[in-house]
Amino acid sequence: MAAKVYMLLVGLLLCVWLHGQTPAMYPPVNLDSLSPEDKLLLETYKDSFDTELEEFLGAVGDKKFYKFDTTVYNMDHSSHCEVGVGFASRILINGRDVDVKGVGFYPVGEYIHKTGFYVGAGMSFYTDSTLAHAAPVPSAVLTAGYSHLFFKRWLLGASYAHTFINYGSTDSRTLLSNNFTLATAVDMWKRLVLTAAFGVDFSGIKDKSAPGFEKRSYDVALTLRKDFVIYKFIGAKVFTITPAFAAYFATDNMAFIRERSVAEQQLTGLGRFTIAIDHFFGFVNMEPSLTLDWRIRNLDIMVMPALAIPFNTFDYTINQRVHNPKEYRFYVDAGIKYLFCIKKKAKANTKGRK
Repeated sequence: MAAKVYMLLVGLLLCVWLHGQTPAMYPPVNLDSLSPEDKLLLETYKDSFDTELEEFLGAVGDKKFYKFDTTVYNMDHSSHCEVGVGFASRILINGRDVDVKGVGFYPVGEYIHKTGFYVGAGMSFYTDSTLAHAAPVPSAVLTAGYSHLFFKRWLLGASYAHTFINYGSTDSRTLLSNNFTLATAVDMWKRLVLTAAFGVDFSGIKDKSAPGFEKRSYDVALTLRKDFVIYKFIGAKVFTITPAFAAYFATDNMAFIRERSVAEQQLTGLGRFTIAIDHFFGFVNMEPSLTLDWRIRNLDIMVMPALAIPFNTFDYTINQRVHNPKEYRFYVDAGIKYLFCIKKKAKANTKGRK
């Protein structure tokens, strides 16, 4: 019992002693009392933190927080030239095969003015031996047009192109060689873009007795896409991932005439052709796709795998259209281009000279 009382008294005395001790007090930090060296170090840490925060916010896709210095982006808003080459793993028109074997390469050059007007030229080369031997350049195109973004959300454009076909019969080379297209696109919500384009292809022939399918062809394309933009990713200043879905409404005239031109070059007759296409306009193709676009300084690299799912194809064995042939044609489009400004020569200052 005495031991318990003794231990209790010791505990009470220890508590009283601890309670009476004054805790250690550290003086408050006053920024005004910092030395010049400490202030400079603090400012450096603050700038480093702000920079890392901006880069993080920019990397998740909001460019208003991230001031990226990509030459390509700045050049998109000024007059410049573009040169490059495109690639197609399969030659299709509206989801239809046109009997061109192998792949295609398309060197192009273009001048784009800051107002939206542009002119360009391009050539087509194919690994198909028949077309490769038909002419040094199987086909070439000249184009001119206008494209401009209004109110940062609405794109409006128009273009004209003339194609020079250097294979097939002399008559076929002039068929549907001109194209006029009107296009518009609207950013509906955070880079969710709806695009609509109307095109008409027409021939240069003046023969009034020529059938309608040799004179003109029409097509309408509707595309819905979503752009996901990432900054400073895989070596690129700007990296864009764009899933898209497109639906095409058209006649078959262009696909059938180009197929006939290839058949003529192969000396296998006039090719498969029917007057039935002259009376048809409808849903011909839909294509889901995924575009990957790298922008590295003046360089732009694009890869787009896509799946063509044609509809309303013409079956020659039964001589009628098949609404859903359940055909799937996978292909890849790709391209690389280099953008550069044309610097104006500085005018010599002759003021004050005699």
